[in-house]
Amino acid sequence: MAEAFKRTIIRNDGPQTGTDTVSIGCKWPSGLVMRLYRVIEDEVIVNGVPRKEIRSVLDPSDPEYVLNGSSIDLGKMAGGIPPDHEIIGGYGLTHGIPRDFAEKWFEQNKLSDFVRNNIVFMASNEQRARDQAKDQKSIQSGVEPIDPNNPSPRAGLRSGTVQKEQPGAA
Repeated sequence: MAEAFKRTIIRNDGPQTGTDTVSIGCKWPSGLVMRLYRVIEDEVIVNGVPRKEIRSVLDPSDPEYVLNGSSIDLGKMAGGIPPDHEIIGGYGLTHGIPRDFAEKWFEQNKLSDFVRNNIVFMASNEQRARDQAKDQKSIQSGVEPIDPNNPSPRAGLRSGTVQKEQPGAA
């Protein structure tokens, strides 16, 4: 019978206490879930030849942390309800992530586009995260809305080629 694992998921219930913490900026609209993995090396025999197999396995004993993203609920905003987290320079900020967990996560993900392209960054405190988010405002995640008056080259459109829908047109 398979052994059951229980994981702790931390969902922005405020900063963790009793530990050294960091702040993390995330420019991905939906945010991200930070998880740690263990690297397992096995020797397997394929067609009679022993080979080393390396794989990453989710470590069920470690907690997960949900990072705030850059998107906002426009319906709530129209009703006068602001986002429940800071968004600066296009980054959703999450404060109070344990430093040791964050450092391991960034080490495990150092080759990912999120980390290499500064879509996700770590700062030593809340003010430094705010400052870094402002400084990195021009960084694009690649999933920004298209500005019809000035589409980026990534959209594959020339300026002025996006046509507005005419009222009553079907």
